[in-house]
Amino acid sequence: MRPPRDRTARALRSAALLLPLLVLAGCAPSPAPADSAPPAPSATGDAPTPTPVPTAMPTPTATPTPPPTATPAPPVVTASPGWQRYAAPDGRTSWRMPPGWTADITTEVVEGNPVWTDHRGLVRDETGTPMLRFEAVASGGQYATDYTPCTRPATEVLDAAPMGAAVASAGAARVAVAYEGSSGVIFAAGISQNDPHGACEPGIIALYDVGYDYLVFEIVDDAGLAAPVFGSFDAARAYAETDEYRAIRDVLDSFEVVARS
Repeated sequence: MRPPRDRTARALRSAALLLPLLVLAGCAPSPAPADSAPPAPSATGDAPTPTPVPTAMPTPTATPTPPPTATPAPPVVTASPGWQRYAAPDGRTSWRMPPGWTADITTEVVEGNPVWTDHRGLVRDETGTPMLRFEAVASGGQYATDYTPCTRPATEVLDAAPMGAAVASAGAARVAVAYEGSSGVIFAAGISQNDPHGACEPGIIALYDVGYDYLVFEIVDDAGLAAPVFGSFDAARAYAETDEYRAIRDVLDSFEVVARS
């Protein structure tokens, strides 16, 4: 068996060997200092000019377009069972009527001249009560004109719908208005060219450019002489919701006038 090594003697020999080396290291010259770093470039002088950042243009804001004003459509005439179309004697004017309604229209040739032919009469319901008055006058004369200036009475437009191509008249419409009169609230309804919203005399219901001097197709009272009169605007509004007026309105919606050839 090998004897164990003497760890103390080994350490002394190592120290003896290191001593000369330490002496030599202490005599060695110090290393030269490293060159200093070059100075940083100045903020002025030859420094590069920064490139300007382009300014973002604002995005244009879209201006909202207001929706077009809706124009009322011409009335749609539905085929009611049993309704019949009546044609005036000259064949240029016609309308539909409920069962039992009649049109009592007379024709007059003024001074024997066929051009001066007038048609007048009443449309009655199944009980014989007048509902509408019809006049197509070609013998001259004037029905009424909405002159201004005047004082427009208190008026409420209850109904207004353009007649479209069914009536050969510019601006023809089926209208219903209630306005103050000397004896109460007058209910006027029929086919008219007058603007119910702006007419100085809202009770004028007539056409003027359909080949006659004037043409009237309007509601009448039970005597068949004038427009119905009510005690209040509420009563006039209530009448506009009755079955009787709905039937009258449907007759007016079916009204047709062809241009004179």
